[in-house]
Amino acid sequence: MSDAKPKSAKNYGNEIYETLTTLIPPIPDSDGDGVLDDIDNCPKTPVNTVVDNDGCPVTKNLMGPFALEIKTYFEQGGAEFLREGYATDIDKLADRFAAYSYLPIIILGHISKPEALLIQTANSKQASDKTPINKQLAQDRAQLVKDRLVSQGISASKIFTYDCGTSYQVISDDAEANIFMNQRVFGWSAVEDEKYIVRSYGLEGYKEKCKAFQR
Repeated sequence: MSDAKPKSAKNYGNEIYETLTTLIPPIPDSDGDGVLDDIDNCPKTPVNTVVDNDGCPVTKNLMGPFALEIKTYFEQGGAEFLREGYATDIDKLADRFAAYSYLPIIILGHISKPEALLIQTANSKQASDKTPINKQLAQDRAQLVKDRLVSQGISASKIFTYDCGTSYQVISDDAEANIFMNQRVFGWSAVEDEKYIVRSYGLEGYKEKCKAFQR
């Protein structure tokens, strides 16, 4: 059998030129994980393994599907982080989120019932002139976290924000010392079905109970 490369003939007037044609195979995906070999940092991934953009397996925790979570808390009536460390924590999470750029980030803003009462009475005599009232407090809190992520290089288009108001209170109104736990932002980015997160934190129906917003 001849080892000659395939030829193609072209006729220009009375002369025929033969051109060598070299067939170059496409870049393979040897382990079948959807990431081509030339950019696959984990070339021997087992079949049916969830991988990241580099072709490496996504780590799962022992409790269920892998997820990245954001939790921040606020002073009553405030839209600034309760402690400075929250901003640093978000910056660190941004690096992790960037590794999973194909996943959406969900951010829920919450207020406590005492804060809601202040908002409801903002235009009445019950409201003190010295009491700062913010009618979009839950949104401002969620936006604060979103802006922080965007400042760290996360695309705004992949971040979805919700105003949950007083839905999903996590502590009784009687526990004044810990009422800040209802004055919060909670967010996540789940590699697998987000129902794991939703069930774990009792957030079923958040898309219906909370108001989606974009700024």
